[in-house]
Amino acid sequence: MLPLLTGLAHNSEPGDSVLLDWILDSFDAVIGLEPEAVVIILGAFIMLIPIAIMALFVIQRARQGKA
Repeated sequence: MLPLLTGLAHNSEPGDSVLLDWILDSFDAVIGLEPEAVVIILGAFIMLIPIAIMALFVIQRARQGKA
């Protein structure tokens, strides 16, 4: 069993640094935005989800009250 797990311990870091660098470089090449802009866009998207859910709930409650 131990030889099967030796492949998992090939790197002392939590992630493969070469792979992470490649992913970050690819992401930067595709998106082409500054890191701050990406953080702002993702933050706005994350905040938009609960706001949309609350808005749909309020609309549903308003429609049930009229029926």
